[in-house]
Amino acid sequence: MATRSKRLRVNAQRLLRPYDEELSVPETIFEALSRVQDRIAEETHCVERVVELDVDEEVIRLPDDFISIQKVISTSTDQTSEIVGIDFTQVDRLKRGVLSRSGEVPAQLLMYYYLWGQEDNREIRFLLSDGSAPSSTITVNLYYWALPEDMTEDIEPEVPRRWETTLLYGAVSDLTQEPKFLSLYDNYFLSALRKEVSARSVASQVPYNDSYD
Repeated sequence: MATRSKRLRVNAQRLLRPYDEELSVPETIFEALSRVQDRIAEETHCVERVVELDVDEEVIRLPDDFISIQKVISTSTDQTSEIVGIDFTQVDRLKRGVLSRSGEVPAQLLMYYYLWGQEDNREIRFLLSDGSAPSSTITVNLYYWALPEDMTEDIEPEVPRRWETTLLYGAVSDLTQEPKFLSLYDNYFLSALRKEVSARSVASQVPYNDSYD
């Protein structure tokens, strides 16, 4: 049994005791906790994933839990390198053969990526600096912000521990629609967000490893 999930469920049941007993059913509580956890992940980008992709064509479907990209790293050569993201204007210029670094044709083809689609049909697309799609397999690591897995009695929350109280009051607020719980959720959200920002600021000062291992 997942310790953090059980604690959240028990505390939610305690707060929900004065209300309709159907709200205290574990499945109902975990559905609410999962909804709030998704909102936190979408708003604060606090759940990270990395997936290895073998790129041998222009279009690759993004993972179902994808929110947004952190970085894309090519690992096919002896020295890893970050692939640059471009927008649709640059895609058009690239396909017309007018986009390159420093305005010159590079001695070696560069690779770029851009995002395409919305909601459940999102793709990451790759182009070489001559405007063509990759014709041979290139391995890349996609680092991205993700939606967490739904919580259950056996699946722990994926957001950091600093978000647990926010999760609790968010779920109870969703289930009861009580202003007092919404106010507590808002207050704890802001407090946890400040800690999240502070933690990332400290992490950014740690010496950087260029290998991405």
